Amino acid sequence: MDTTTRVLPPWAEELRQKYLAGVANTFLIHFNVFDQVPYNGDYVPLKEFFYRFFDGKKEIVVFYNVSEGLTFATEEMRRKFFSLPGLRSEEYAAGLKPIPKQASVVLGLIETALKAPKASIAVVIDYLETVAPAGQISFLSAEDRQNVTTLQRWASNQYLLEQSDTIVILIASKLGDVHENLRSAPQIDLQQIPRPDHEERLAYLRYLIERQGATVSPEMPLERLAGLTAGLNRQNLYNIHKLARRESRAIDYELVRDTKKEILQDESAGLLEVVEPKHGLDSIGGLEYIKERLMKIARYMREGDTKRVPMALAFGGPPGTGKTAVAFAFAKESGVNCVILKEAREMWVGSSERNQEYVFRLIEAMAPVIVIVDEADQSEGSRGNHTDSEVDKRLWAQKIRFMGDPAHRGRIIFIFTSNRLDLIDVAMKRRGRIDQIIPFLYLEDKMRPMVFQAIFKKQGIPYDVSDWQPIIDATDRFSGADIESIVLSADELAAEEKAPAVTQQHLLAALDDFIQARNEEMIRYMELLALTECSARSMLPESLRETFDRNAALEELDQIRAKLKLEGVI
Repeated sequence: MDTTTRVLPPWAEELRQKYLAGVANTFLIHFNVFDQVPYNGDYVPLKEFFYRFFDGKKEIVVFYNVSEGLTFATEEMRRKFFSLPGLRSEEYAAGLKPIPKQASVVLGLIETALKAPKASIAVVIDYLETVAPAGQISFLSAEDRQNVTTLQRWASNQYLLEQSDTIVILIASKLGDVHENLRSAPQIDLQQIPRPDHEERLAYLRYLIERQGATVSPEMPLERLAGLTAGLNRQNLYNIHKLARRESRAIDYELVRDTKKEILQDESAGLLEVVEPKHGLDSIGGLEYIKERLMKIARYMREGDTKRVPMALAFGGPPGTGKTAVAFAFAKESGVNCVILKEAREMWVGSSERNQEYVFRLIEAMAPVIVIVDEADQSEGSRGNHTDSEVDKRLWAQKIRFMGDPAHRGRIIFIFTSNRLDLIDVAMKRRGRIDQIIPFLYLEDKMRPMVFQAIFKKQGIPYDVSDWQPIIDATDRFSGADIESIVLSADELAAEEKAPAVTQQHLLAALDDFIQARNEEMIRYMELLALTECSARSMLPESLRETFDRNAALEELDQIRAKLKLEGVI
């Protein structure tokens, strides 16, 4: 490979430098492998990129996948390949006889070529997971075991590494689908093709407009469009352009929003749900002590002050206290992407880890992003949940490695919401993973009118209440969810009377009809869990900041826990 200066994608330039330095001759390319790749002012599929990349540098460029079999960049290269020692065949060289497609046979042919004296060959093997699939080696077929061993031998062959003018490119979309012996082989260099960043998406959008005739809505500046498409690759953008053209419309906000949600949900195997919160923190009534802290974090994110941004937050407390609503409102306030991360556990051994690993790569591509794990106590148990299975342990370890990556600070923020913080492993809750734990409690007296008013505003319901005291007296230890239910019932009563607005009488009538069905001891248990896990006094309601005694709270917690265990509640 010559050293002619070209503008290459960073991953390709790194590959080139490592090859020229003799660090490796076998490279495993993964993640964004189905995208279009920039090359000399154009955008081409990865296979075409490698053909152009090696053109003039290698005498023979050979491609293989189990569907197409062995193919060559040119017919001349086919003839050269089948004129090498041990491979001479006029029928194969002239294309008169089909080349076998079986992987073990083709790898044998390629190995003979690689070992030929003065061979100058580039080998590109696509869909590697179909040649050397993941799984316990003893469970693989004899051919798959042979293929894994063959590729390992190529990578560790000193002649190929030091004296031969050969290079092997292995390609797989999901790295986890490839056999571990190849993923972890020190002689095989892993190269991740990332999804395009903001500037790269912006450049490609301009290319679509100038070269492909794409039209963008006047209300959608290109800078904003590039931001909205975070997490998508160039092929996704091209498909959006084609969809817009087919529907005779410009690329607009609604098309991008709907298509992006569908694409990322499909690519993540349903593990990611893209959400677009409609309301910011100003829609949340009360909870000023929480909103002030979150507004500060949102400001740090907007200003790029990443060192002050927590790696993750945990919102703990009883159900209905606004944990999920505040998480979404915070995402809206921060102005970044927001996704819900769902369970990765599947019945097939290995598929859970592979899917979760791929999802983490998608999350990185969407950064800056807020990742919400709702009801985390149902999924983030002790070292892999209550089953203590090997799959759960590996999923857990994979997640905490990702969460603890310092490169993610300020770019990827996890928010865990939980009724039972005690069910989240202590290793997950340490600093550097979940940095801040914020308690959500039932609303204090002075907060409740603000919550009522915020719900009226959010629901677009007119109201006329001059005296809130009777309402406050009747709603002691009501949650935000309880209050919303009361507001909606009062609105229904007002509508039946054809009243222009909800009044105090409507609210009191709705309250009189409302029944709270809950275990007060369990609620208190959840409150104490949140309070005793709290990271700082400044995260407590003002009424508790001076008086809260953690030791006394822990003692009460132990007493309630013992009683709930006797009753079989926990």
